[in-house]
Formats: sequence, structure tokens, C-alpha cells
Amino acid sequence: MFCRNCGHENEEGVKFCRSCGRPMQGVSGSLQEVSGVNQQLKIQRITGIISTIAGAVLLLIGFADIDWDWGWISLISGSGILVMGILQLMKKRQRTVGIIGIVFGALSILFGMICDLNYDWGYIGILIGSVLLVTGILIILKKSIKVIGIVEIVLSGVLLLLALVCIEFDWGLIGLVAGVPGLVSGILNLVNLKHMK
Repeated sequence: MFCRNCGHENEEGVKFCRSCGRPMQGVSGSLQEVSGVNQQLKIQRITGIISTIAGAVLLLIGFADIDWDWGWISLISGSGILVMGILQLMKKRQRTVGIIGIVFGALSILFGMICDLNYDWGYIGILIGSVLLVTGILIILKKSIKVIGIVEIVLSGVLLLLALVCIEFDWGLIGLVAGVPGLVSGILNLVNLKHMK
């Protein structure tokens, strides 16, 4: 039995796709299937709200610190996170969200590598970009929610640890704000998958 959403092959009798987490038979199925769809949409909305807020905060920090390298990192990554959040709230296709993540993630990594890597802010830029880029690639490749959730948690966790070490500086705050959406998204998706089994 193939999923209508992602094309992943699942064994017979499975209610939800093991790859994308969507119901195997649309919304017209059982109450459990409808509940699963509603839960997934709720998670997408929560993630979208958090990403939109985090992106807006990063843009504000970036404009305040525009004369410094970390200000540009904040502007680039904040733009990507904000656009991804808005797209999720508008319920746009995951592929579009993935493309935005790849573009802004690559830009953030590139700018982080251009910075003087004797200082922490370059690494913050590289890590923020890695979260966006890798998540975007996994979404485009239609990897399972479980894989995407684990990768988001690991990369965002590393970013948050470095941010906490540098928390007395602006770039530590940037890393902290940028790491929250990925961590929350990963945790919510893994918790939801556990309940769907």
C-alpha cells in the first residue's frame, strides 16, 4: 500500500504512513485518522508560530547590530526562519518550506565561514545554517518525520549548547533564538509519532 502524500510503501493495515505520518486513507476515514490529521496540522501551526516569532526577533537583533558580522548572520537566518514560519502557517507545501530552508541555510553557512573563525559568531552562523539546510534537504527528499525530528533535535541541541556558552554576547542570544524553532519542531513531531502508533 503506497501513501498518497509521499509515495512511501507501507505494509497493509497501517493507519498512518511510516514516512510522512499522514493518514493512509484521507480525512474521510475513522475518527482516529481524522484526529491524526488534526494533530499534525496543530503541530504545523505551533511550529509556524514559533518560527515566525523567532524569525522576527532575529531580524530585529540583526537590524540593531547591522554593523557587525553577527548582525548579518541574524538577518540572513532570521529571514529564512521567518519565511518558513509564514509558509507553515499558510499551509504551503512542505517542498516550498524545504527549498527556503536550503537557500537561507546555505547563505548562513557561507556567511559564517567568511567570518573570522577565531571568534564564536562564525560558528553560530554555520550551525544555524546547518539546521536550516539539512532540514530543508530532508524535507525535499521526503524523509520520514522521525528522521527529520531527530536531526532537528540534534543540530538544534548543539546550536543551543554553543549559544548558552556565549549567552552574554549578542551572538549567543542569536543562536538561542534560532535554535528554539528546530528543537520544538523535532520534539513535537517525535511525540506525535509516538502517540500515533
